[in-house]
Amino acid sequence: MLNEVLLSRYCELTGDTKKAVDSRIQRGIWCEGVHFYVVANMRERWINLGAVSEWVRKSGSMITNQTTKY
Repeated sequence: MLNEVLLSRYCELTGDTKKAVDSRIQRGIWCEGVHFYVVANMRERWINLGAVSEWVRKSGSMITNQTTKY
């Protein structure tokens, strides 16, 4: 299984948008060297699927602890 994929492939696989990823990076939610990597002479970032999956699990537990109404 792949551990890292290019941002464009990550967006294809997850339905997430480049804009949403850029926002997480700008706000410091995703950290370089943990959730993504910048490789010299490449236009796209590499996304660490394992770290992002961990972030989703932790973020999901915060959301489910809140009272939600549908």
